[in-house]
Amino acid sequence: QNAVMPGETYTYRFVAEQVGTFWYHSHQNSKTAVEKGLFGALVVEPKQPEPNVKDITVMTHVWEDAGFAIGASDTIQRMAIAPGTPVRMRLINTDNWVRQTYTLVGAEFQVAAIDGTDLNEPGPLRDTHLTLTTGGRYDIAFRMPNGPVYLSVGHSGMKLGIFMSPD
Repeated sequence: QNAVMPGETYTYRFVAEQVGTFWYHSHQNSKTAVEKGLFGALVVEPKQPEPNVKDITVMTHVWEDAGFAIGASDTIQRMAIAPGTPVRMRLINTDNWVRQTYTLVGAEFQVAAIDGTDLNEPGPLRDTHLTLTTGGRYDIAFRMPNGPVYLSVGHSGMKLGIFMSPD
């Protein structure tokens, strides 16, 4: 389809039949459009979602002339999550020709889904580097422990990530 020009509209209608984590972006001058931020998350939830899950979408991106960020944040995001809360982190690599690394420390976790498809009986992981290729998605799941959990993105160490703590 051609681009929707300024002042014009186009309504997409579809039935979201596959539950999972996806993302959308322009396919017209895709590289330039995505570099400038024309993208977003598309999460299709089940009819009966698991109750009380802390759902966190983590879209990583290199902004032109601004650097690496999670969404629009280029620093550590902090959030309080009560111990025992189920957490689902939706990791989305939006960058072109960049393999992105994510590392979760402080909790045992599972890769629950890859590219919008749930895995069958995924095994437990701990302090493991996950690498996503261009456009790739991983959903990781864990129960919030009594202590802090940190998701590090890229090779930034303590410069970019999500710090979760009971307090």
